[in-house]
This record gives sequence, structure tokens and C-alpha cells, in this order.
Amino acid sequence: VRLPADEGIAGACLAKGSCVLVADAWEDSRFDKSADKASGYRTTSIVAAPIKNAHGVSVGVVELINRTPLGTVYTADDVEIVEALTAVGAVSLENMSKEWVMFS
Repeated sequence: VRLPADEGIAGACLAKGSCVLVADAWEDSRFDKSADKASGYRTTSIVAAPIKNAHGVSVGVVELINRTPLGTVYTADDVEIVEALTAVGAVSLENMSKEWVMFS
């Protein structure tokens, strides 16, 4: 999903340059409830982590919602895992971008 860089939980994460943990999405003023209302889905907890390039610049955000079991919230341990995954993802995205330029 593409959002303006200054909107929502993901926008806050991008601006901050570090993970954002939200225990109750509906109580957080940054959370946009419109997708939940349209789908009937209920977002509860969120962890958002920036995807940083090799220069440490945030180029995107990964957001995980509704930790299981449902009703639990994301923890510092979850943040460590998400940060490790986004680091690997960032390298993959950067390598893919380089290949795209080579073959364009």
C-alpha cells in the first residue's frame, strides 16, 4: 500500500527513522481507521520499522499488524526481529535496483 510519507503510523516511523510500537491502533491519533471501516477488519497492535538503504536513509516502511495470539502487543524482541528482516530486505531492494538500472 502506498501512502503519503507524512501520514499514519508508517509516516511517523519514516519521519522518526526508527521503529514505532502501537499497542492499540484505534487509540492512536496517527492511525487511519478508514481501511478497517471499509473492510470490517479490526487492527489492534502495530509495529512499524523503517527500511534503510546502505547510507542509513529510510526508503520505506514495513508494518506488521495484529500480533498473535490476538490481544497481545508487539515487544522489544519483536522489534529486533523486524529490524533484522528489514535490513535484509533493504539489501535485496538495493541490489534489485542496481540490476534494474543495469538492464534498463
